Amino acid sequence: MGTALGTTYAGLFPDKIGCMVLDGALDPALSNADYGLGQAASVEGALCAYVTNFQAGTSCPTDRNRGRRPRADREPARQRAEAAALEAVAPTIGYFFGYNSMICADWPYPPTGKTGAITADGAAPIVVIGTTNDPATPYAWAENLAGELSSGVLLTYDGEGHTAYGRSNECILDAVDTYLVTGTPPASGTRC
Repeated sequence: MGTALGTTYAGLFPDKIGCMVLDGALDPALSNADYGLGQAASVEGALCAYVTNFQAGTSCPTDRNRGRRPRADREPARQRAEAAALEAVAPTIGYFFGYNSMICADWPYPPTGKTGAITADGAAPIVVIGTTNDPATPYAWAENLAGELSSGVLLTYDGEGHTAYGRSNECILDAVDTYLVTGTPPASGTRC
């Protein structure tokens, strides 16, 4: 959620941005349902890659006999449709993500914001780091965010895990450190 806060800040106060790095990006233009779909597909991929390291074959075996059940009074048709879409993109893990929008169903206040791209017009370069096999924040979200920000610079880590700075390789570390110290961002599209 830190990148969502950082992106929101950049959108509200672009003139206050000196150097900003968003690692493990959330795309503010996505709906809650889209977040669930993207994350479920990424977790599914990470789980299957993990299991594949220990077993022969290409399928990902699990027991899917237990799922969440929707509350009957909270748009059950929409909830079931979202759950079915989740299971379609992530057959092993998708049902765990079903009915996420019910989390705030009993919150007594309606939402005040709307989803949408944030451009942060006038901001200094904002480096967005995406990890190609990030299970929590899919790489496509980093690509989208870097493209939506008027000064977005995409820095890619070809690897596994959630986030890259401080846990990936010298290429990422050097690119970010140089940017933070000198204010000079890496070339957009740099891959490490």
